[in-house]
Amino acid sequence: ESGKPLAGLTGHDETGQDENAEFPPNSFQREDGTSFKVRDGPNYYKNKKKNISAETLYDIVAQDVVKDEKIIKNASEIFELPKPRPGIDNLEDIKKTGLPRIIIFNIQAFLQSPPMFGSNESDPGCSIVQYYHIKPETVQACLDGTESTAVKLWKRYFDEWENSDDMRKRLKGICIVRNLSSLGSLSRFEGYNGKPFILNKCVKRHVGEDFIEFNVNIRLFSFVAKRLIHTFMDSLKKLHLSAAMVIQAEEDNEMPEGVLCCAHIRNLDPPKQAVHLSEINNK
Repeated sequence: ESGKPLAGLTGHDETGQDENAEFPPNSFQREDGTSFKVRDGPNYYKNKKKNISAETLYDIVAQDVVKDEKIIKNASEIFELPKPRPGIDNLEDIKKTGLPRIIIFNIQAFLQSPPMFGSNESDPGCSIVQYYHIKPETVQACLDGTESTAVKLWKRYFDEWENSDDMRKRLKGICIVRNLSSLGSLSRFEGYNGKPFILNKCVKRHVGEDFIEFNVNIRLFSFVAKRLIHTFMDSLKKLHLSAAMVIQAEEDNEMPEGVLCCAHIRNLDPPKQAVHLSEINNK
């Protein structure tokens, strides 16, 4: 045992729960990715064709909302990562793929109103940390040589991001608020709903023996994007939010794109729900 607190102590896996039910604070559900539209070829830049994604390559297995006196970096150094799932995950096979067993997204959120200039690094904010585990289907496709274009592109990203500017800029997010039309004045933001956004400039990557972590500092988003996020912060707990990560395809032989990982998030209220690391470490 590492002596570190277990990942996911503060979150609730509510996969299978009816969408109209009452959700505990900081809840998540697994999604298969097929509700997202992604790039498809040929000649995407001419035809702008998008289709429904194939199923995700990784499943969400844990989520935390935590805070500290400073911005939390590298949650993988603080928490014990989720273990392989008995009867589901074969460690030897996973190692043969050359892919990380776990993907971590550490969304470093601000809580104070964002300034017009600068990134306000003095606001420690909180971290929304999600842990995704590679799916057996992804592993099997790698072993069989039947990888989809999405798996092949993820492999390239993982192998090349450190030395390739082109690969680094390919990571993007997609957020869909499923109930936006019922949220009164917030419905005016429908034009942004489901619109992809490139994450490269605000991401620092950290790679370990069987994981890759993306520290996503949203203080480095554009001022317009930060204002939009701050506008939604007070209403976040009301949102039926689906969030996905995708490696962007550019060439015909890289398409169709596919969702790397995604989750449905419910009853999230970071200002009120974020647990201080000192409380977790004392449990």
